[in-house]
Amino acid sequence: MMASVSLVIPRRIPPPHGQRRRYLSGCRCVLCRAANARYVYKRIAAKRESSEAVQVSAEAAQRHVLALAKAGIGTRAIQDACGVRRILIQQIRSGQRQFIRVSTERRILSVDCTLRHARVMVSAKATWKRIGELLEEGFTEPQLARRLGQRSGKLQFGKEWVSAKTEQRVAKLYARIMEES
Repeated sequence: MMASVSLVIPRRIPPPHGQRRRYLSGCRCVLCRAANARYVYKRIAAKRESSEAVQVSAEAAQRHVLALAKAGIGTRAIQDACGVRRILIQQIRSGQRQFIRVSTERRILSVDCTLRHARVMVSAKATWKRIGELLEEGFTEPQLARRLGQRSGKLQFGKEWVSAKTEQRVAKLYARIMEES
């Protein structure tokens, strides 16, 4: 017969009453509610005093988002670059949002036109020029397709437009092959 072993797990000592930590752990006594109310009040007051809470016109951000869109940079790429929610960027772009926080405006204006998201479509001329040169060097289309990670053995991307990711992959392959020869 095996002897059973019992483990004694020490209980956590809850924080004292009158602290916000105790309120967060579930206590709703008068002291803990007062501590939570003090915390919330201080936070709201700090937010009001901060210049970050000031709202400004969204026109500058809207012009910037539209300029980025002309450069081929979409709302998803802007979101990834500056951390502003995509729905907010879309509302600013469409003019639904008239006012935004200073911090939001600053983050949106920090995104520059050189940003290229992997899904941004770019002209395929340079990509096909590099592929043409590689084909002239003696490589076959299935060899290039395999080296680019395509399973079918065919180069499967458009003649006029390719994604920025595809453009980068072809450029890296081209540079690597030309370095070897």
